[in-house]
Amino acid sequence: MNEVTILRESFLLEAITRGLMTHEEYEEQFKNKYTGPADGSDVFFSYLSAVLSFPDCIFITENPQMNLDADMLLDKFGVVIAND
Repeated sequence: MNEVTILRESFLLEAITRGLMTHEEYEEQFKNKYTGPADGSDVFFSYLSAVLSFPDCIFITENPQMNLDADMLLDKFGVVIAND
């Protein structure tokens, strides 16, 4: 397991422990949904990091799917998403 995978698992476990989502919700609703077209990175984990560490921040992303789902993610996790 590489460092990125360990970090992602840590964020996921913390979000589940805090009651923000279940593992099933992650698998069904968020897994691989917000990957970047250029590099294939999963922007969801950057957003989840903001949710867990900086709940009063505004998360800025160019990810088109995440921008489309901004209201749903705000309702679910409480962190505003903005397009730069």
